[in-house]
Amino acid sequence: MFSQILDTLASFVTQSQEYQGWGWNVLTFGAILAVGTMLLECWGLWKQIKTLWSPTTINADGVSVTKKLLAVFYFFTAFGYALTIQSLGLSAGLVVGILQVAIVFGLWRIKRFTRYEWVLVVTCAVAIVGAFVTPWRSEFFFAATIAIVPGLAAQPIEMYVKRTAAGLNPRDPLSFLISSSIWISYGLALGSNLIAGMSLLYACFYAATLILWLRLRTQ
Repeated sequence: MFSQILDTLASFVTQSQEYQGWGWNVLTFGAILAVGTMLLECWGLWKQIKTLWSPTTINADGVSVTKKLLAVFYFFTAFGYALTIQSLGLSAGLVVGILQVAIVFGLWRIKRFTRYEWVLVVTCAVAIVGAFVTPWRSEFFFAATIAIVPGLAAQPIEMYVKRTAAGLNPRDPLSFLISSSIWISYGLALGSNLIAGMSLLYACFYAATLILWLRLRTQ
């Protein structure tokens, strides 16, 4: 069974767009960039996981459940879409998605979920399954790219309303702020206003989160 898994992975890698088009080109550079920013994001998420699962953490009101659930939806559907288009770089979203799941469980452990949040849990779970068992992976991924925007907005909004940054490890938004900034530069280099614009929007939400953390961390 293990050898079959390795064979499947090897087949995916060799058939991927990046492997087929490897060389001094935009496709290769984009794949390297995707993996590099993924590693950076994993560092920030791992720090957030350690904070939430620490025995000393008893309050996580500064971490938005809505944002994290929609992040899980986004990264898993990104992986599903990567399987469709044979993209090795985009498939890195699976690792980020798994780490986001660990954060969601950490949040549930500390503060449980409201009825609205449970509805969102079920909705995201059904949507993720749908992204893998239906032929509409691109449509689900497009929906996820739209849904992640209010999710990102929910983080600074909830911090501002609740006047707390409890449970939030600043390395989480910081790593994604750096990642988004890199993608802004990449988008501009490609001449893609869509990539640059969306990355700029994401960066604004992460920057707002960090600013609020600096202001509320002692409250």
